[in-house]
Amino acid sequence: MNRRSLSIAIALAALTIAPGARAQEIMLSGPLRGGEPPHPCRRPRAAPRAPIAIALGIPGAPALGSLGSSPSACRFQGFSVGGQMGLLLATSSFYGAIDAEAHLAGAIGIAEDSWLELSLDAVRFRTVINASVVTAPIDLGAATITVNHIVAEDEIASVSLFARVLLPTETSLRYAARIGAEPGLAMVWTPHRKISLHGAISLPVTATVSAANTLMTFTPRATLDALWHPAQPFEVGLGVEVRGGLDGFEYFAPRLALRGHFARVAFIDLSAMAPLFGLERQLARGALTFGMRW
Repeated sequence: MNRRSLSIAIALAALTIAPGARAQEIMLSGPLRGGEPPHPCRRPRAAPRAPIAIALGIPGAPALGSLGSSPSACRFQGFSVGGQMGLLLATSSFYGAIDAEAHLAGAIGIAEDSWLELSLDAVRFRTVINASVVTAPIDLGAATITVNHIVAEDEIASVSLFARVLLPTETSLRYAARIGAEPGLAMVWTPHRKISLHGAISLPVTATVSAANTLMTFTPRATLDALWHPAQPFEVGLGVEVRGGLDGFEYFAPRLALRGHFARVAFIDLSAMAPLFGLERQLARGALTFGMRW
């Protein structure tokens, strides 16, 4: 083969390989995956990404609506119903309590990057062993209103601010009323189309007001959850929550969730958390939730 023929062959080979190389470059361009980067809030055949949704409540009270829980950093609409159950045990003072709530929640968009969430513990049951409490076995629980707004978003992450208000709807407090507020920040990062990391920081404050006095609580908290979507329709989550208080360190609590997504918007969620050490004496809390989000 002469020099001119060799040059022509090399040029043809380069033209043939170049498109394939370019295609390979495009396929490797996404973070930890092929193709386009995974959007933090949109995914096919599943509800929007959300952190593990379970709350332990505040010292001396069971779960209070959504107060003390981590919201999603993604705008969504929908509704859910479910139940939570908690077990408290203080062996040193021979005190125990079991509580359960039927929980209703809904969300609606109010702007392009903002949405409103409503939450209510519609029915609450609480029984106490070896203690004198002024409460009925079944009561109306707490209600919360949360306003969320996305402040930053790109191809793989979203950050939102939220402000939550606790309404005095509890009927178990015969001679007092409980109000509260919780400002905070939530974020989601999707390094892979099947993996999302969720974090939140918030500052819940409550005041239980009676004719005699006012009892305040301040429980700053932080959460970090990792959720894995191995195959449709399943999702597995593992996370941790830490919380402080006016009296000291409240707890370090691992938490987990098992989810199923159906028909793009329907979901079912089984979650639990258990404080390992700290001042908190509640042994564990579990929740079963189902509904629709889109």
